[in-house]
Amino acid sequence: MITGASKKAFMTLSSRSLSQYFSAATTNQKLSINRQSSSSSSSSSSSYSTSSSYSFLQQSTRFNNNDNSIYQRHFSTAATVKEETATTTSEDSQNSSIPYQILSISKEQWDKCIGSDNISKELQSHFDRVGVNKDRSTLLRQPTFQVIEWLNRMKSQNFIKQSKSDYAMLVDGKKGSGKSVVLSQLAFWAKQQGWFVFYIPSCYKFIHTGTLSPFPENPMLFEQNELSTEVLNRMLTVNGEMMKKINLKTKFRIQLNNFRSTPDKTLYDLASSSLEECSSEVLYHFKRELDCVTEFPVLILLDGYNHFDRVSEYGDMYDVGTNFYTLPTDRLLASNLFKPLHNHTLSNGVVVASSTDDVSKEQLLSEFEQDQTIAVNKMTFPITRNRSIFIPNVKWKCQRFMEIRFVALNPY
Repeated sequence: MITGASKKAFMTLSSRSLSQYFSAATTNQKLSINRQSSSSSSSSSSSYSTSSSYSFLQQSTRFNNNDNSIYQRHFSTAATVKEETATTTSEDSQNSSIPYQILSISKEQWDKCIGSDNISKELQSHFDRVGVNKDRSTLLRQPTFQVIEWLNRMKSQNFIKQSKSDYAMLVDGKKGSGKSVVLSQLAFWAKQQGWFVFYIPSCYKFIHTGTLSPFPENPMLFEQNELSTEVLNRMLTVNGEMMKKINLKTKFRIQLNNFRSTPDKTLYDLASSSLEECSSEVLYHFKRELDCVTEFPVLILLDGYNHFDRVSEYGDMYDVGTNFYTLPTDRLLASNLFKPLHNHTLSNGVVVASSTDDVSKEQLLSEFEQDQTIAVNKMTFPITRNRSIFIPNVKWKCQRFMEIRFVALNPY
């Protein structure tokens, strides 16, 4: 949990602040990432000052039960100077004239906290190019901390929905700007802070996976049992221990697996009772129970949300005259459960969605007010031409100025 100075810093974040704190804790494992900027910096969230000497702080964490220290590498770049220094401390914070820091977690820790298959296709492809067995490093940027500030504010007011902005937040940006990275960082942060995280890394998958069959509870909806089985198994893997502490609060019975809800049964019992032929019905009741959770704060993350605004890949089986790509996504059970943004029924949680450029997002953007939208911009570092520099893991191209782009940290 967040304690001490870190908690105070989280609660006092502002949209213009460049001094941010990112902390997380697990059993015998601790990650602390501090962001500091010089007091003379006057840069905004989308514009940062540059100087003749840059200081890039690369901070990675080795998750080891016997070693909780943080390994930091401080890369300095000047006119013709190569300098690399290293320190191993979990107490001292480092200053950087450019306040960007890197979150590095092992693949095993990613699988445990986020899920082995909870990753966007583009981000998975990038990590594979960097190295399958290497730590997964992503750049911590201001949009992540802006959403964290909002999440902390909602938690402090007990998720009481007083306005439209208390229901959901949208992460928007061009393709390749880093929206999926922001959501994965939020998932990791929330898990470490004791939130129940339901993370959907691809909304597109929700509208084209599996065969359809009528849903018994509502004949106008269609089940996707293959998809529901996959989602429930992922929840058991990532949130299994938390689910054992959440008692069922609604009354229902599932005939196919002969499951009857009682107050002494838990969300874990419900998910683990699922059979493939009734997994959609289990997911339906799982979502109803998620709406009633009070034991933990709940965060639903939806990557590529505006896929829900298009038609699905299916035709309507009740209308023989329809072709494929005509069935609205509202008629698919999985997307119908998680599509509500500003009228969702989470009593102790909120939703964070991201947009995608693969389909039109005009309708999605029209649903959000300006203060509900967090912009993620593509990052470039313009520097003086003909300057000899040393920056690891970057590629560059010569134009009127050099444009430095991170490779090992490219935020898709």
